[in-house]
Amino acid sequence: MLKAPHIYTFVKEYETLYENGKPGNHNMVVANIEAGPIKEEKVNAIAEGMRSAVREVLGEDKEFTLAFHDNALDRIAIGGVTIATKMKK
Repeated sequence: MLKAPHIYTFVKEYETLYENGKPGNHNMVVANIEAGPIKEEKVNAIAEGMRSAVREVLGEDKEFTLAFHDNALDRIAIGGVTIATKMKK
């Protein structure tokens, strides 16, 4: 369990995605999440939930890609202090 005061999620919908340097015919939302370590099952649940939400809001033809970057808690700092340090207190 990640014990942090806030989790921020930024989602960017690209108007044009490129494939091999050329504009492709893609209809996709791409989300990058930077967070603490979690189990693969939870990443799958997040991805499934976000995919469902994207399709509900933007249409069933939208594809969804999630890049989940799990970082060690000594590599995420909030308010100038790593989460690992805050958890030691």
